[in-house]
Amino acid sequence: MHIDELRSPLLRVLLERGFVKDCTDLAGLDREMASGVVPAYVGFDLTAPSLHVGSGIPLMAARHMRRAAVEAGQHTMGAAVDAVHILFGDATTRVGDPSDKNGARPIIGPEEIQRNLVGIRRCIDRFVGEAMGEHMNSTWLDRLSFMDFLTGPAREISLNRLVATDVVSRRLDNQLPMTLMELIYQAMQAMDFAHLARSRGVRLQIGGSDQWSNIIAGVDLARRMHDIPVFGMTMPLLTDAEGRKMGKTAGGATVWLDPSRTSSFDLWQFWRNVPDAKVGEFLGLFTELPMDEVRMWGASEGAAINEAKAILATEAVAIAHGREAAEQAADAAKASSTRGVMDDAAALASLPTVGCPVNPDTTLITVAEAMVHAGIAESKAAARRLAAQGGFRINGVRIEHVDLPIEERDFADGHMILSAGRRKHVRMTAWPLGPSLRAVSARIVEENGGTFGVMGSWDWGDTGLVEDDIARGLPDRATAEERLKRVRTVSGK
Repeated sequence: MHIDELRSPLLRVLLERGFVKDCTDLAGLDREMASGVVPAYVGFDLTAPSLHVGSGIPLMAARHMRRAAVEAGQHTMGAAVDAVHILFGDATTRVGDPSDKNGARPIIGPEEIQRNLVGIRRCIDRFVGEAMGEHMNSTWLDRLSFMDFLTGPAREISLNRLVATDVVSRRLDNQLPMTLMELIYQAMQAMDFAHLARSRGVRLQIGGSDQWSNIIAGVDLARRMHDIPVFGMTMPLLTDAEGRKMGKTAGGATVWLDPSRTSSFDLWQFWRNVPDAKVGEFLGLFTELPMDEVRMWGASEGAAINEAKAILATEAVAIAHGREAAEQAADAAKASSTRGVMDDAAALASLPTVGCPVNPDTTLITVAEAMVHAGIAESKAAARRLAAQGGFRINGVRIEHVDLPIEERDFADGHMILSAGRRKHVRMTAWPLGPSLRAVSARIVEENGGTFGVMGSWDWGDTGLVEDDIARGLPDRATAEERLKRVRTVSGK
């Protein structure tokens, strides 16, 4: 259908902004949306402590859906209709979506699932808000006995369809082992849709295009088991101009939505560095700018495309992390060269900061290990590749050999700046003591014949030791004292 043929304002918005890739029945969905709110759901397995940046696409679609329901004034018993339901797949997480890898995914325990739930819910709340229907699929899947499954859903689920999915067929064609548990994953997701359709009135499932076969299975099962007409819609994945999946930094690290895992500065830089050809598409998907502005900025060329990327970065970070964090990241990015960052106190304060994991004066740590710890590179191999390509600097100086040790003198003014390219910078501190622990540290050092220095360092004769209590997260005074006693023992003083 052409956008001009759509009657639903919401569906027109989703189509115009680029959210609709495939739909089981676009004309039918348009009729339903034109007559009222169509409750939808999006599901997330709890396999990681945060959602990655690509998950922002269905979350932004959910954001538009929820706003449309509020604007339409749809109410039930005095409360706004939950236009968007969030399904947390704690049960499906224990099984795992099958992949092309040889062997099943490792089983995740309940404690890790609970921790991941906290981080993922925090990401979702920033995009969609807290007042919504939330469900854990263990609520119904854990109650389903094996015989109930065999005589109920299993009678309606096509084995031919399960085997025909891309991942399963490739595993079988390549004669790679596959367990019944993995094969059942799609059936479990289909049961989620059928259950929500019957018990919550959900009529639409949205997800990435890689979930198409799973969504189709749910549409079919809801119709077969409960005679409920439902719809499925998929959205594009986050890809570059060549169709390759995006979501990694220049150093190979995953770009997460949780600011505790990917800083606002790093997320801003990720969006600032997207391919020119994708700027218009991402402005439509990841911002709320009017479409006239999206089209204008998306058509930019030359120097103007860099301004368009900066707008994309600021607006996308504002939704994911908040407006204040986005503005701070944008300000820090203005000092785009390493020397500019080092000379700009405000920019320096806005950089993501980590503490050196060891005392470089007493414990060997290589440049590559420091790069991995700082998130500049995902692995030591990635760090070597980045340096070999001339893309890594310490304090503005290009470094080619990253297997050499970090030295205390690298920490100018108590820190050093690790840079990947011209725009990704991380400050690594050289262990300044936290003020609450400074007095404790000074007393213990002086009691043992040392001299407590400025900046919280202390000197045991010819051995200079530096400790970073804050970076190491010391919880209390007793822990600080014990740490310093261990340092004294190791130093032989």
